[in-house]
Amino acid sequence: MAEENRQASASQRIIWRLPRHASGWWAAALTTVSLALAWIFVTHAIPWPVLDTWVAPATLGVVMDTAAAVALVAVLRQRERSFVTITALAIAVPMAIFATLMFLVAAWPQ
Repeated sequence: MAEENRQASASQRIIWRLPRHASGWWAAALTTVSLALAWIFVTHAIPWPVLDTWVAPATLGVVMDTAAAVALVAVLRQRERSFVTITALAIAVPMAIFATLMFLVAAWPQ
C-alpha cells in the first residue's frame, strides 16, 4: 500500500516540475511568443502597414510551426514531462496545424 502511494506521488511530482531540458523552455517561450504575435497581428496593436501584407501571417506561421516542432521534440525525443512543456505542446500543435492549413488553403490556386 505504501509503495503504491509512493509511486503515485512520484508520478504526480514528475508532471509538476519545471522543464529539465532547454528544448522544454524553448517550446514554452516560442508558444508564448506565437500567442503574443497572434494577438498583435489580429488586433493591430502596433499600427504598422506591413502587418496588412503577407509578412504577418508568414511570420506567425513560421513561429507557430517552430514552437510545435520544438515542443514535439522535447516531449517525444527528450522525454520531457513537465507541465510547462506539455501545456506548450497542447497549445502549439493545434495552432500550427491550423496556421499551416490556412496557409495552404490561401495559397491554393483558384
